[in-house]
Amino acid sequence: MKRVLLYLLFSLTFVVGCADIDYTEQSVNRPSLKILVDASHDGGVWWAPQSGTYSASLPHQGKLMADFLRDYGFTVDELPSFSVVTDSILQQYDKVIRAGNYGNYQSSELQAYVNYTRRPSSLFLIGEYLHPAQIDELAESLGINFRGTYYGNLDLYSPHMITESATSFYYNAGSIVVNAGTNPSIVPLGWLDGDNNKLAMGILQHPFSKIFFMGDINGIENLPQPLTIKIFKWLFE
Repeated sequence: MKRVLLYLLFSLTFVVGCADIDYTEQSVNRPSLKILVDASHDGGVWWAPQSGTYSASLPHQGKLMADFLRDYGFTVDELPSFSVVTDSILQQYDKVIRAGNYGNYQSSELQAYVNYTRRPSSLFLIGEYLHPAQIDELAESLGINFRGTYYGNLDLYSPHMITESATSFYYNAGSIVVNAGTNPSIVPLGWLDGDNNKLAMGILQHPFSKIFFMGDINGIENLPQPLTIKIFKWLFE
């Protein structure tokens, strides 16, 4: 019964307006329905409580989101922590969720993402908290400057199909974007604690790729609705 109710909700909010793609069809041999969760730079939020070895089939914090997408025919592959992102990996997908940021990226990994976004693709760029000397190298390479460690409620939204009917949810140790005023490609969509100086999520306008960004992974892993489903609809339709 739960699966049926979820299916009806998803069908109404995700599939409407997407007649060119049948999201109820099984995703076998359908590359357009494959999603990569790049949790290679996870700092312990996606894969927790796993460590050392990683299994998508065993309990972990990110499994709720991954299984949510699997329920609608998507094939969801989860890249283990400490994996190296390569061109050959990203070339297999046109939908990627970058799940958190910890540590440094190799230059080849950053170039792989540049190549990925130079073709029709979708990227859900999820950041994390950052210590004062830290930066999110992948986000920076795309023109998004995450900074700091913030707790609060994501409760101020600008009008957009993604934010329609969105409700407040807890932002648990995430970063904010500090360069929206100087990068005209950033479309701000959500702020913390009613403060328009604390940008938490938005769209990066890009000539080829759909890019949605958010500075905290904890909150979105709990699938706040209807926001989460509308993010996926905008990204993956």
